Amino acid sequence: MTDLVIARYDESLLWTKEYSCRKIIYNKGDLLTWEGDNAPTISILPNVGREAHTFLFHIVTNWDNLADWTVFSQGWYRDHMTRIEFESMFIPREGAVGGIPCWVTRGVHAQKGLGVWAKENLGVDVLPSKDYLVWIGAFFGASRNTIRKVSLNTWRKLLLSIPNTVMPDEAFFMEWAWSQLLGNP
Repeated sequence: MTDLVIARYDESLLWTKEYSCRKIIYNKGDLLTWEGDNAPTISILPNVGREAHTFLFHIVTNWDNLADWTVFSQGWYRDHMTRIEFESMFIPREGAVGGIPCWVTRGVHAQKGLGVWAKENLGVDVLPSKDYLVWIGAFFGASRNTIRKVSLNTWRKLLLSIPNTVMPDEAFFMEWAWSQLLGNP
């Protein structure tokens, strides 16, 4: 079974109707209504922490019933990638895959507080001289087994590390952390 988990603010989700997998929408914006078949599960969340808060919330609250494979997406993927890149994330495999070709950054995030955050929440040092793979936009797919290689307590700690503001730096740090936690493709 594959789940499509969507962090939505105000995007139209008509594009999701063509996917027959189970859809779980976390709505952080205006009221969302759905007509027709293949209706998703819609939950309302406060508009905090961008997609990082949403995806962490999903992992923590669904720990015991995570799908075999989960695709995590913002409300509209076409701002970040092609349809082919997006659909490649639906191919289950062991491990995880970033939907956007992983971009390499050198020390950029470390200078903005990522190093302190990573040390406090993951116990790792971020080296300014090292290249790190980043899943830009936090689009990715992951197997249940891969998600569970990281302890539930770590996922909870990460969720609690995201401040209750709309655009916290910590949400952007998670773009770096997803690939570090789930494994570089």
